[in-house]
Amino acid sequence: MANNITAAKPTLYQRFVNRLGASVNEYTKFCEVLTWDTPTLQTSDLFGLTGYAAQVATPTAQDIKASGVTTNSATFEKLVKITETSAIDTPGITNDIVDALADAGAHSIAKACFDALEALPVTAHPDSVAGYVANGGGTAFFCDDFSDPVNQSGVTTNALSASSLTTARQILRQYKTKSGVNAHLDVSNENLCLVVPPILETTAKDLVSRGGEIYDGSGLQSGSFGGMTVAINAHTGDDTDWVLTLKGKSCPLAMWIRKPPTLRVTQMPDTGHWAFYAMASYSAVLRNWEGGLVYNSG
Repeated sequence: MANNITAAKPTLYQRFVNRLGASVNEYTKFCEVLTWDTPTLQTSDLFGLTGYAAQVATPTAQDIKASGVTTNSATFEKLVKITETSAIDTPGITNDIVDALADAGAHSIAKACFDALEALPVTAHPDSVAGYVANGGGTAFFCDDFSDPVNQSGVTTNALSASSLTTARQILRQYKTKSGVNAHLDVSNENLCLVVPPILETTAKDLVSRGGEIYDGSGLQSGSFGGMTVAINAHTGDDTDWVLTLKGKSCPLAMWIRKPPTLRVTQMPDTGHWAFYAMASYSAVLRNWEGGLVYNSG
């Protein structure tokens, strides 16, 4: 049996890769995936420039500032052992193990991303240079109601509806950079993603599929959301929170997959056992500026 598993290893490895490739991960609908192979990942941001001023004989140079955020690489693993007898007595068990390890790897990465997204209202803002201050004092979180460096808020307490989705889009439209100027974010529907828990999936998909205004019994409700992407956070235990975010590089949350899930199958020395070992290195990355995302604690 040992020789049979040895001969099957290339097929098992390919099965693992194919299984990962077939995984549909909702987070990729809005989150940029970074693949830098380095122990730490640093992002930087220049800010401080404001609007142009009228030309004068001797213009004064404007100071600019720079901030950097460092994310450390983290490695995760999973080990499964079986006996050669188990492989003989249970046909297909090796395929099942490989499939389960691939599914677990895809699940773990997706959960890390959605957990980071869900924690943004209680995660300290990573930019210590810009002087973030929350209205009311206390820790300035990544999604918060700020007084500095700009008096603006990226959080609401609105339940998901046409009206609250309009409000969230308006917040993005008017959001300012750390220099206090409008960021001119691209809030076209095709560049926006609505992230919701499973219980709000139908509501979200209904909102983005409307062809125009509809009457809901109390008044006309907007139908201007067609083309927005809907992503489902199946990892959450919260039934009310939802997020409107820009996609890809414009999303302030990224997922760094330094090493995607890999599989190693080895015969354990001097035993009748086989080890199926999978590992991956990944971390959620918060960018230096929170603009581009509105968190709604509905």
